[in-house]
Amino acid sequence: MIDTIKSRTVTKRVVVDLSEVMMIVTSNVISRVAFGKRPYVYDDEGQKEVKTFHKLLLDSQASFVNFYYRDYFPLMGWLDKLNGTIGRLEKNFNHLDEFYQELIDEHLNRNRPNKMQDDMVDILLRLKQDSDSNIDLTFDHIKAVLMNILFGGTDTSAATVVWAMTLLIQNPETLKKVQQEVRNVIGNKGKVQEDDLQNLNYLKAFIPFGSGRRGCPGMSLGVATVELTLSNLVYAFDWELPDGEKDIDTLATLGIVSHKKNPLRLVAKVYDYGLQELMT
Repeated sequence: MIDTIKSRTVTKRVVVDLSEVMMIVTSNVISRVAFGKRPYVYDDEGQKEVKTFHKLLLDSQASFVNFYYRDYFPLMGWLDKLNGTIGRLEKNFNHLDEFYQELIDEHLNRNRPNKMQDDMVDILLRLKQDSDSNIDLTFDHIKAVLMNILFGGTDTSAATVVWAMTLLIQNPETLKKVQQEVRNVIGNKGKVQEDDLQNLNYLKAFIPFGSGRRGCPGMSLGVATVELTLSNLVYAFDWELPDGEKDIDTLATLGIVSHKKNPLRLVAKVYDYGLQELMT
């Protein structure tokens, strides 16, 4: 992610769509961990596919919180068909089902790549096929688990980083303070690594997670993904609003995860940590 942004901005001022970048990063992380594949890339040829996938996730989130008459007034369920909500729900479900079925078919293929072995899908399929198992799994159960993993691990981490960057841009002094901490700790190493995170106390304070019975079941992965991504973004670049823009909006979308309604588009200037080291 960092190298791609650098390649785009090293010779000219380019506006970076951080909302899209973060969806690509988090979906790739979750896909590699759970599905054994990285389906999305940063090159221009893959942009249409990325945007389609991003829209599918957002549409799904919106479907989860839509008002359905049949949930409260069963006899008025026909209104859901009349206003189109059921049609949109079924269309979204079919697209998701196709995506999950494709993953399952790939893992059932005996010639699947080695990286697809022993991932989450592979484990679930083995449980389904194990006659000695007490768990009576169906393909629908597996698809439901995959949906939880995909939505729980992609949207949440992406939205957290985007909102953190939004608030940092709104508060330049805070952005400067967190950049100083990260750059002082990392020096000229070139990137933040997981072992460095324990020394970034101020950075760890923009990043919230639930606790108790409502705590995040994927907290360890979520913390690592969010903290590594955010720390590398503020370490590697100086960020500012595009020319002509003086403020940034904080409108949110409907959904289980509140994404920023309008994409976070910022100009990234590559930070020369080697030059800074010489100056100090």
